[in-house]
Amino acid sequence: MESFESFLPNDNDAAFAEDEDERDANGDLAEEVLGLPSDFTEAEREEYALEDLGSVELSIRTGLAFDQLKQIRLAVQHRAAQIEAKKTSVKGNKASAAVQQDIDKIQKLTRLYATRYNENYRRISNLRGSEYDATMDDTPGARLRVIDLGKDLAIANLAATRTLGDSKKTGSWIWTAFDPAFRADLLAVEFKQWIRAKADKHRADEFVSRTCAEFRFTRDGFGYMSERWKQAAKTEGMAKGKVAYAHKKAAMWSRKREQAVERYDASRREGVDSEKLDHTLVSELLQL
Repeated sequence: MESFESFLPNDNDAAFAEDEDERDANGDLAEEVLGLPSDFTEAEREEYALEDLGSVELSIRTGLAFDQLKQIRLAVQHRAAQIEAKKTSVKGNKASAAVQQDIDKIQKLTRLYATRYNENYRRISNLRGSEYDATMDDTPGARLRVIDLGKDLAIANLAATRTLGDSKKTGSWIWTAFDPAFRADLLAVEFKQWIRAKADKHRADEFVSRTCAEFRFTRDGFGYMSERWKQAAKTEGMAKGKVAYAHKKAAMWSRKREQAVERYDASRREGVDSEKLDHTLVSELLQL
């Protein structure tokens, strides 16, 4: 039976030698780097007829961008959870320092993810071309944008109770880049953020309604006291001094009522009914 070596070409085989020479000249094929459409400018893609390949790459990179955003959001949430755990559960300087090292590692990893996303987004912008208009794009990719490493990689405190400064924090666009239809896997921590925002709105609506009610109560109370003193001044047989005193008190309460009305009018937005009881704001979209 013939051995395996008998099927191999001889060293002096011309074809084999030619292949070896070509491999030596061009290098290992595995080391060859093929250019992508995003490596070329818009003019070069048009010159080399790479538009179709560019559309395919754009579609792939858009999907990749949303996957990267999901990864970034999870990393940001992980860091926030670690910070909360450090505040509530970690005791002692040594343990706190160890946890802080983990937090710093997560922060560096998050920035690395964001840097990779930004590079991917740069290529997406290149593939879109100079005539791209996001306002005319109704695809999910229109919601993509560059991540600000200094502002966008943050989230409000994950604790259920609010902490100082939470009300002044504004959510990054990375938390709203997914439509509800694309967020079937809404995480519990994201839902908690939505609950907190909803509670903030309810507190604001309640404050406005309560403040307006107090304005009306104060206005009507001053008016009632003015009328009572006016009625007292009309009492038959009352001494002139007492009548003068009653008119003085009626005028005082009347001025207080006018001041309350002026402040109430200045506090309300133009066109808002002063007798409106419920000032809860509802989205115009929900009213349609």
